[in-house]
Amino acid sequence: MKKTLMEICNASWELREVTPKTIAKKADGECLGYADLEHQIIYIDSTLHPHRKQLTIVHEWLHVIIDRSGYQKDDEAVISALEHGVYEMIQKFHGYFGEIEEDGHN
Repeated sequence: MKKTLMEICNASWELREVTPKTIAKKADGECLGYADLEHQIIYIDSTLHPHRKQLTIVHEWLHVIIDRSGYQKDDEAVISALEHGVYEMIQKFHGYFGEIEEDGHN
């Protein structure tokens, strides 16, 4: 199992690449990823193609952001639609997002 720490919405989250069986057990059903909002762990299927793995990470990250925003309805269709747009933005514009300095400016 591969583990990575990341910051999402000013909180430390753990990203775990695990077997599909582990995710199905955590999520109570088959899926590619799962955000455990209570324990701040995102589970991703370790057998996924790298592109699908990246999309799944974006997808689960969006679940976290929507939950932390206080929005009451976590609509899977909306998350899936946003996933592709956010991923495309990251791919096309990653060069525009440099390191943020201490004062909050690039």
